[in-house]
Formats: sequence, structure tokens, C-alpha cells
Amino acid sequence: MIRSDTGLAIEIQVRTLYEEAWSEIDHKLRYPYDLTNEMLADHINIMNRLTGMGDEMGTFIHSYIKTFQKSLYAGVTDANEVYQFILRTIEKCDDIEVKQAIVDKIEQADDHREMKKMSELLKDMDYF
Repeated sequence: MIRSDTGLAIEIQVRTLYEEAWSEIDHKLRYPYDLTNEMLADHINIMNRLTGMGDEMGTFIHSYIKTFQKSLYAGVTDANEVYQFILRTIEKCDDIEVKQAIVDKIEQADDHREMKKMSELLKDMDYF
């Protein structure tokens, strides 16, 4: 909320397309009908959750595309190419300890990536 010297207040709402669409649908369904009807209220709540999931899926796809585009600009076409390069490099290595160290680092990177995904998911769900 922004207040001016004259005492007027302005509120700016920022919404995704899904949120905007849902607010229009919700307004058309909720206000003209009697929502003391439990079944109707439950169905509107389910639609609200489905809309939220659609918004999350859209955000994920957008993020995935951006990551893919960054990889292309960096000269990496996909993660499989990176793994194949690592496997070819490991095969050429004769030192068992070095091979194991590489494998351990890959596993650590995978664990870290999974933990980061979980952290971001929880942040998106407002648990933090």
C-alpha cells in the first residue's frame, strides 16, 4: 500500500495469469450464489487448488525453459551430454581412487541439487 501526503492510498496487486483468471472465475461463481451450500463451496475450493497447481506447473515449465536456454548458450545441449563426457573421461582414467572421487562428487552434486529443489519448493509453498 502506498500513501501520499494527501492521505490517499493506492494498492497495487501483482498476479500471474492463472491468479488473474481464477479471481475472475471465483468472482463470477462465489458472489451470485449461496455459498452456504457446502458442496458448492467445496467444489470452488477444489478449483482454487487446481488453479494453484496449474500456476506452479507453469512456473516450473518457464524455469525449465530458461535453464535449457542458458545451457544451450553455454554450449551444452543437455545433461546427458555432460554425463557422457564424464563417463568417457572416467573410462580413460587408470587410477581407481580418482575414479571413485569423481563418482562421489557426482553423487554429492545430485544430492545437493535435490536438496536445493526441495528448499525452493518449500519456499514457494511459503513454509519459510
